[in-house]
Amino acid sequence: MSTGVNALQSVLDRVKKKAPLQERKISVVYRNEDGTVDYPENCNEGVIIVPRPMTEAQWELQNAVDIQKGRSSLA
Repeated sequence: MSTGVNALQSVLDRVKKKAPLQERKISVVYRNEDGTVDYPENCNEGVIIVPRPMTEAQWELQNAVDIQKGRSSLA
């Protein structure tokens, strides 16, 4: 059994040495309130678009609306 594991490890090590090393970086980009996205100049190929963080006042207002509509677990 250990012979098969060692052979597999050897094959994996050879493939790992021959495979090109690619660092894939992801940029987090904020979406504006109007839905537009401002991409930075040094943006990577991979992008995750997220809404801008809420202020505490916006969070409280949204939570109050959610409670009124019965969608909040805080009620």
